[in-house]
Amino acid sequence: MKIQEQDTYHGPALMQIVEHNSFKALNKADEKYGHYLVNSNVRLWIKYSSATTGPWSFTFQSGDLKAIAEDVKVKRSSTHVVLVCGHHSICCLSSDELEELIDLTSEAAQWVKVDSPSGKQMRITGSSNSKQAQLAPHNKFPSCIF
Repeated sequence: MKIQEQDTYHGPALMQIVEHNSFKALNKADEKYGHYLVNSNVRLWIKYSSATTGPWSFTFQSGDLKAIAEDVKVKRSSTHVVLVCGHHSICCLSSDELEELIDLTSEAAQWVKVDSPSGKQMRITGSSNSKQAQLAPHNKFPSCIF
């Protein structure tokens, strides 16, 4: 089977999950690429940016927003978005953190940007909150989903 570009970015995130002590199972949640079910109760969305340096940009199209909003409705506390920032770091957002950055009910595409100035903790902004950045340490993932 041919390796697709997105596989090279999802792989590191998935490996860190399966190596975590709390890991039990990983399944596809549905036919959407990047939508996973971890331990039968955690809904996970993985997006990636292939940029070699930050800031890394992630676009959420209206279909993405609707699908994530559905998961949040079903399992609010167990829905996470994982942003793979090139080969630099992995950023994890809970559904509450994501909703501070973007509007999940929007018909228009939304964006999230992750930067890591001088290798310090990640600074995350979004289309709904582009002025005040959320901060996330590099070691937040994968324990944030368990």
